[in-house]
Amino acid sequence: MAYSLNDPYRLYRIFLRLNATLTGLGLGLLLLAQPQILIRLWDGQGQAEAVLWTLRLSGAGLTGMGVTFWEISARAFITRLASLAIMLSSGLLAAILFGAYVSGALAVLTGPGRLVLLLLFLCQLACVIIPLAYLGDDLTP
Repeated sequence: MAYSLNDPYRLYRIFLRLNATLTGLGLGLLLLAQPQILIRLWDGQGQAEAVLWTLRLSGAGLTGMGVTFWEISARAFITRLASLAIMLSSGLLAAILFGAYVSGALAVLTGPGRLVLLLLFLCQLACVIIPLAYLGDDLTP
């Protein structure tokens, strides 16, 4: 049922996989393996070299989130508890990014850095909003 055209979770699965790929496996693995690349996007002067361990830690967390989202999207039935966990983790990440934007902490970003964080924010926001449509429905196969 997960791969058929009459799958009620089709849009939900598409955004879960997109979020898992971009955020979890893309940005997460990049932060885990090569945080120096992100430091160049964040701060052109290279003053953030002292925070490499925090970047690797957040990369590990994002990678775990991406793998979990891929696993949930492959299930035949996505439970309400899984949807709530997706909404909570995506909402927290979106709130952190929005708070950083409002406080002006993202003003030091270069152009590609702003684009990366904008895409990250939009993916997280989509994974908060889309599951709302599935929380009240009983879509058991």
